[in-house]
Amino acid sequence: MLNKLVTEYKVPPSMCDTEGRLGVTNSFDLFMDMAAAHSDLMGNGVQDLLKKNCFWVTTKTMIQFFRRPYLGETVELSTWPEAAKMFRGNRDYAVRSAKGDILLCGKTEWTILDKNSGEYLSVADAYPEDFKFCEDIAAPQNFFRMQADFDAVPIGSIKVFNQDTDFVGHMNNVAYVRAFANCFSAAEWRRLSVKELEIHFRRPCFEGDVLEFYTGVRGEDGYVPVRAEAGGEVKVLIRYK
Repeated sequence: MLNKLVTEYKVPPSMCDTEGRLGVTNSFDLFMDMAAAHSDLMGNGVQDLLKKNCFWVTTKTMIQFFRRPYLGETVELSTWPEAAKMFRGNRDYAVRSAKGDILLCGKTEWTILDKNSGEYLSVADAYPEDFKFCEDIAAPQNFFRMQADFDAVPIGSIKVFNQDTDFVGHMNNVAYVRAFANCFSAAEWRRLSVKELEIHFRRPCFEGDVLEFYTGVRGEDGYVPVRAEAGGEVKVLIRYK
């Protein structure tokens, strides 16, 4: 059984931004698709879990960008799960150039929810008892403990449309990243030149909700805090640099 998926990938036009490179938001799409493909091979993919009346849910995710590959560039993708804890499990990702240089790396924290009750289920139980987890770590730092209470100013509002939702009716986790990016013009987004983006998902959004994004001041560590609210609730927390 594969504990690590490694494959070649030629960056297609559909995954590129206005600079002709793998987009920041598209990178989150790519990592999500990598996780799905590997989970299917391991027997704990979306369809496998749905047969057990449960599904994977992303709680946190982050990506570090060293160099985003260009349109048509062939890169190596790899992904693997870390040793699972009771109700949480990390999955790592790496994108390497043809020469072996790290271009992107990141990780996602996952949990499993019961489709009917909404209760958390054991992530460890999704793997065989004798499963040998890969010990590699793509992004060594821990997820940051974000706070929602900070002085902030509004930067934009985005309505959740039907194409932003997934098969259980929730706003897809990648759609939040895209909504955040759409608070800026193309020129503003290029000037930000995002090198790292981390997002924590607190409450689900649904079709018709309006997300209000607020940004704080860049800290001494170089990170900018962001929160998104809808209906008086904080839905996601973001930090980037």
